[in-house]
Amino acid sequence: MLEFISRIQLVYSKHFNWKYNRKGPVFEGRYIPKFIDSQEYLIELIKYLANNPVKAGLVKRPEDWKWMSLNSLPQTDNPKVKFLEI
Repeated sequence: MLEFISRIQLVYSKHFNWKYNRKGPVFEGRYIPKFIDSQEYLIELIKYLANNPVKAGLVKRPEDWKWMSLNSLPQTDNPKVKFLEI
């Protein structure tokens, strides 16, 4: 998997640099896989990713981000699965 992701980063970086006439790294560091060993950790990761556009000032709420895949998930009343609440 590590080799696959590294290859994707390389190909994407070359294309991005060519398209925008730039040089240098596109990503800040090497891809480092992290093992998700619990549901709680998975939920924390999803919250982190969902709230990145908000922290960057791109949208006011996570669900306003048009590329938010969580918008396509079924809704639930289970408090452990309320991803967007911090």
